[in-house]
Amino acid sequence: MASNNNNTASYAKLLNNVTNIIDLYYSAIIIPIGIFLNIVTVFIFARSSSVTKKNTIINLLYIGLSIYDILALINSILFAQLLPSLDIYIVNFSTANCIGLNWWRKIVVQAPSWAQALITFERYLSVCYANKLAIFKSKHKVITML
Repeated sequence: MASNNNNTASYAKLLNNVTNIIDLYYSAIIIPIGIFLNIVTVFIFARSSSVTKKNTIINLLYIGLSIYDILALINSILFAQLLPSLDIYIVNFSTANCIGLNWWRKIVVQAPSWAQALITFERYLSVCYANKLAIFKSKHKVITML
């Protein structure tokens, strides 16, 4: 019976090590590609809105979405995969770190979804109520909503 428990414990340890290795390589290879492509997206939408004055609001919304995606990927690479795979747990340093990191995760992980909902709402208003509502007519209002 003790041999069976020992085999189960060693198998669980092996699976844990494999998971840590996968997380390490995933966070070192795949996530930086996503960050790079989102930075490219920011430059594309920023450049296209400065060259043509048309669709600057939607470009601003997509820039905000890309920035939120970058923050979510940075959260993933640091706090969810890379640091835990190196046995570094920031939440264990202090209570303030634990509270701050939990708030950071909640905000950063949900922000891209809210930005997409905001883009959808803007597109709906621009199609159905093209000239009646001025919510998305000012860059300052859009930045505030983001």
